[in-house]
Amino acid sequence: MHPYLFTLPGGTPLPTWGLIISLTVLGTIYVGHRWVQRDEGYPKDMVLELGILIFVMHTIGGRIGFLRANWETFRGDWKKILDITSGGSAFLESFLLITISFAAYLWWRRIAIWNFFDLCAPLVPLGQTVGRTACIFAGCCYGRPTDLPWAFTFSHPDSLIAKAEDGVLFGVPVHPVQVYEIFATGALLVFLMWYRPRRRFRGEVALLYLTISPVLRFITEFFRGDSKRGWFMEETFGQVLSKPQGVALGMLVVMAVAWYVVPRLPGSTNLSTRGTPAESRDA
Repeated sequence: MHPYLFTLPGGTPLPTWGLIISLTVLGTIYVGHRWVQRDEGYPKDMVLELGILIFVMHTIGGRIGFLRANWETFRGDWKKILDITSGGSAFLESFLLITISFAAYLWWRRIAIWNFFDLCAPLVPLGQTVGRTACIFAGCCYGRPTDLPWAFTFSHPDSLIAKAEDGVLFGVPVHPVQVYEIFATGALLVFLMWYRPRRRFRGEVALLYLTISPVLRFITEFFRGDSKRGWFMEETFGQVLSKPQGVALGMLVVMAVAWYVVPRLPGSTNLSTRGTPAESRDA
């Protein structure tokens, strides 16, 4: 793998991970722009504004999540903490910040929130599918040791698996969890795109993503080998479930409530895909 493409003037290396993530965000924004034009009823300048929100919230949230998982490596070193060029990001914190900022923005612009979330729901697995390739180049999010013929072996000294404190998996064949997740999120993308014209209420496509995605993450976590993720309630259950699996279970509990509440919201049966501002307050 190639964690860095080349060195920029001044000696700063350009991480392959960073380039792929940047292109993924830009590509997702472009696709979203085309979908917004198709559905109509949205402000013309909202894509630019939301694009800025995505970049900012993804950078902040992803960095927070990466620092949380690797805090012992960065503790007390503010230069490393703020050095986003070194790579490293986490999906959950990024997703949460983007979702919260989107909801606040849509409320402010008087746009039908659940209608827009249904439009955007397939964009998330699209970004995950393409963006997860960055993890292959960076050598992060690696799997447990395996002797399967499709195992990955990371051998580049600058890969994150080589720099991990447990380092014992560097140069060892491991499960290509990144590829497993690429196939899983790719299949979810296809399903959501197929289902959106068939939705029964506003918000259903978004709820499907928020329900299926944690299930997929819960499953793929069993193949992960990077111990930095930590363990969920280790004092009680021991090293059985990872923290992301604990988060996934929590999300499923929230989704159980959401599946009851969202279909009963005012305007939920209006299946028009327009984002007409006048609909937002009661939709």
